[in-house]
Amino acid sequence: MKKILALILATLMILPLVASCNQPAGPTDETTPDDTPGETTPIVTDKYEPEVPDEKYDYEVRCLSASNYWQNYDILGNTDDSPIVIDTTLHNAITKRNDKMEAEYGVTFKNITDSNVYSKAYVALSMNRDLYDIILTGITNAGLLAQKGYLIPAQELEYLDLSRPYYDQRCLEELDIGGNNFFFFSDITTVNLDAIWTFFFNHELIEYYSLENPYQLLSDYKWTLDKMIEMCSKATLDSDATPTVNDNWGMVGHDYIITSAYIGSGLRVATADDLGDISLTMNSNMTKVEGIMNKMIDLQKYWCRYALTSRSYPEYGTSDPYGFVPGDDFEELVSVFTSGNALFMAEVLSTLRKLEDYEMTVGLLPTPLYDESQTEYYSAVNHSGTATCIPTTTTDTGRISAIIEAWACESHYTLLPAYYEQCMQSRYAKDTVTPEALDMIFASRSYDLGIYYSWGNLMNRFTALTYNGQTDFSSMYEKNRETAQSALDTFVHYFGG
Repeated sequence: MKKILALILATLMILPLVASCNQPAGPTDETTPDDTPGETTPIVTDKYEPEVPDEKYDYEVRCLSASNYWQNYDILGNTDDSPIVIDTTLHNAITKRNDKMEAEYGVTFKNITDSNVYSKAYVALSMNRDLYDIILTGITNAGLLAQKGYLIPAQELEYLDLSRPYYDQRCLEELDIGGNNFFFFSDITTVNLDAIWTFFFNHELIEYYSLENPYQLLSDYKWTLDKMIEMCSKATLDSDATPTVNDNWGMVGHDYIITSAYIGSGLRVATADDLGDISLTMNSNMTKVEGIMNKMIDLQKYWCRYALTSRSYPEYGTSDPYGFVPGDDFEELVSVFTSGNALFMAEVLSTLRKLEDYEMTVGLLPTPLYDESQTEYYSAVNHSGTATCIPTTTTDTGRISAIIEAWACESHYTLLPAYYEQCMQSRYAKDTVTPEALDMIFASRSYDLGIYYSWGNLMNRFTALTYNGQTDFSSMYEKNRETAQSALDTFVHYFGG
């Protein structure tokens, strides 16, 4: 294990710094007691300060967010009406951050929730009603609002210093449209980190089936789709030829695995060049695209699949799903893994917290490489990741931008280390290599303009084909290319800067 740890650390040294996970800035050589017994808070000797007006706003910030508590817990922390209780460490950090905002700036926060944030926001914005200061919604919904012209680009908010480490630099780079970012991620929320697509594995089953150590494969850049499928095939056992959730499976997870394989292979639906010009790039490597489809179809023989995202894709005219799809229940999906019936589980990173009470040794991996010629890992951020949006109905952009800048800066020294170091790397880690594996997963997170802005719904169509065991990508792409290009051109014309 020490050898593997050393190899992973060596690998980390060559990962792109632009994809850093926004670790706290400055040395932290000393510690002082925190409010929670047994925990410490770093003394940061080289700390950023927000460059905002020194004034009291006496203002309640109205945040619109999803009713799913895991998508909005980092706004207020635990409240009397919270459906679940988050870790005390996280709650204390959120409380400390918000208390400081109130003490220094006279700012408090109101969390307005709805089961359909997009619809709620769309109705208010289409009527030009100033009801929300910040909209916190899934990335795809943020893209839809942007295309309606209802979001203010982050670059137009005067007090935001987007060069600072408490803003997600990779998101800003990969989702830039003509110098504009219509939504962004910052350390105010950790849900975009929670939403990174991750591959969990069961150490005991690795040993039981005498398989190669996944961490060794990861470090040697041999953690590939083919290797994962090979390992899944050796761990799949069906006792009576009738598949059930109680059989032994190589993989359990929902169909976002298909999207993650596409992103993990280094492909993108749409990209922007150095001049800011956006182009559809899904057909730039047809051999690899079709290779991904074939590999994902091959995986389905060993994959206990849940249709959480696709709902069988009826809008794309698909037939019954290919392979074994037992249901649509997230808790059952996780239980297939926790009961020891699956070697791998593919899910968002937040699922790690669900494993705390289980006596099983779990490891974490980024999305596999397409093949061994690939030199960098890429892990998709699921569309459920909560983006920060500023609506065009905002009447005082100076005030809200100053509040966001101060809030994000304070979060960098309270919420982020509590989430990343004290919780994910320490409390929830199930093996000694997990902290370093998390570094790699965070550093590999990737965003795709074409997916989040849904031009032509190309990724959904790609997934629908693969989900149903079909590989005729060329026909699908040609049929929808003009529609996708027209939608892209229209957006760039009106909103691309």
